Formats: sequence, structure tokens, C-alpha cells
Amino acid sequence: MSVNRQVADNANSIEIDTEQIPFWTQDVLASATYRLLQNILKQPGGREALDEKIAKRKAAAAAK
Repeated sequence: MSVNRQVADNANSIEIDTEQIPFWTQDVLASATYRLLQNILKQPGGREALDEKIAKRKAAAAAK
């Protein structure tokens, strides 16, 4: 289990074949993702934290 966690922590991107995911599961995942984003944005400093994370991700991608 620790190996999987280490791999997940170091992952910069993932590839998902959405053709293999049933529509209802895609809908559940999309809804959960939207709710998570809304909850982050409602928190004090949430927008700033999200913007910082996005900026770091873009800077890392640009450095490659």
C-alpha cells in the first residue's frame, strides 16, 4: 500500500479511457468533482490556495 501511495504522490498526470467508464459513473465523478471545487472556493483562502496550486503546476510543466 505504501508503494501505491508513493506513486500517487509523485504522479503529475494520469490517463483515463473514458470509453471504459459507464455513463452513470462519469456523472457521479463529475458531480463529486464539481462539489469539491465549490467547497474549496467557499473556504477562506480557498481561491488563493487553488490559484497557487495551479500556478505551481503550470510552472512545473513549463520547466519541462
